[in-house]
Amino acid sequence: MSQEAPEFNNELFLLIDEIQEMGTINMFDTPRWLRQNFGISKKESFAIFGKWIEYTKTKEDKNE
Repeated sequence: MSQEAPEFNNELFLLIDEIQEMGTINMFDTPRWLRQNFGISKKESFAIFGKWIEYTKTKEDKNE
């Protein structure tokens, strides 16, 4: 059963952050996880993952 995808914003990025912190899946499997849990397209899942990577880099730059 898939859930409704959260808004394309920090809420979704925080969810992906939690997945990374738990370490239960390889981060490169995140697009597939997004498709399985939110019923989004392959293209959308990779776009979200790409934006999350950018978000993560921005977050790291702020910590330096």
